[in-house]
Amino acid sequence: MKLNLFRILLISIVLSASSCKKTESHGKNGVSGSLKSTSSWQHGDSVVNGTYRIYTDNNLTLSTNLSLKDQSNIRLYDNVPTKGQRWKITKITGTDYYSIVNVNSGKAIDVPFGLSNTALRLWQYTAANNNAQQFKIEFQDGFYHIITKNGLALSVEGTKANEGYITQETNTGAALQQWQLEQVEENPGEQQKYFYNALLNSGADPFIYKKDGYFYYLTTTGGNISLSRKSKMSELGDVVTVVVWTPPAGTMYSKNLWAPEMFYYAPTKKWYIYFAADNGNDGNHRMHVIENSATDPTTANWVYKGQIADASNLWAIDGTVLVNAGKYYFVWSGWRTASGSNSGIQQLYIAKMSSPWTITGPRVMIAEPTYNWEKNGLVNEGPEMLKNPAGETFIVYSGSGCWTDDYKLGLLKLKTGGDPLNP
Repeated sequence: MKLNLFRILLISIVLSASSCKKTESHGKNGVSGSLKSTSSWQHGDSVVNGTYRIYTDNNLTLSTNLSLKDQSNIRLYDNVPTKGQRWKITKITGTDYYSIVNVNSGKAIDVPFGLSNTALRLWQYTAANNNAQQFKIEFQDGFYHIITKNGLALSVEGTKANEGYITQETNTGAALQQWQLEQVEENPGEQQKYFYNALLNSGADPFIYKKDGYFYYLTTTGGNISLSRKSKMSELGDVVTVVVWTPPAGTMYSKNLWAPEMFYYAPTKKWYIYFAADNGNDGNHRMHVIENSATDPTTANWVYKGQIADASNLWAIDGTVLVNAGKYYFVWSGWRTASGSNSGIQQLYIAKMSSPWTITGPRVMIAEPTYNWEKNGLVNEGPEMLKNPAGETFIVYSGSGCWTDDYKLGLLKLKTGGDPLNP
């Protein structure tokens, strides 16, 4: 049962950015990687005017990430049927060159300032058919090669990975310069069926903290703590992510780093990041803390402070900080006993903090899977504190297994004047 300290409200909203940790899927499960062709044109044919998906041999697609801005970088993303991944390829009259214009933004793939530097990241810019926006498209050895007006090849930067940048490089025909084309509908029908995040189309366990005019963004990477900073939320998709801390090998917190959350603690004037991690064995997942005294937390000055745990020291993930009446509390998802299979469920716990990395006193359970909508997987996880303008305190959490279609949000409300530790 839910403890009497809180009144439970159900929000029937299925999470699109889940707090599930084991795997991360980009886009809608079950959506085909290809749409019905608009004609009999096939890969390997000479390019004709039309709308295409441009992709790598591991099915990552050339995309604007639905940005409408000039100078937004062209990048690779997992294939989802959006206009941001559709390109109008048009032969420029009287030449052997083509323009490549994004269906969503109406802007063309562009070589910044027409420069001939290698390793230069390409962007989209207002379509003008100038030299910076003209490309030859040649088929050779089973792939298309896209060549700029200055003779350099469109290439993947580094490795063919999600969110990878597109650059121009010396034309060698290398694997990073090999592209596949698929002629598709200009208006993908799947867009009417599913919602795709126009800001960021990947990233499990997203967390945002705002301070001094900046939004700081963290997400699960698995192997390190990465951080992005931007003055506008709408520009997070264009920001460069900085790895600020990597755990040492061979420790109980070296692997499976999940759900990092960052807070500025006014009494110490320092930053703290809380994250779950283990040694490769999920049963050893615990919460840990790193600290940074720099004004800018994107610097790599993070120091490991230790594990944050109550006396039970049981399995714990998704830790967050709740502030109420000037007091700090730690809230997390954990097991009732040493074995998740024995306890059967994940519950939400709370305990008072005596420092940013220390819990004092016993943990108190504030929620467990009780209602039918949260029993598919028997999980309560991903707690987050919210305060409304009236000063009321809430905890939003995820119920049921993230691998199910029943994954939903629940809302706990602290009674007016209530003690978070006294049910």
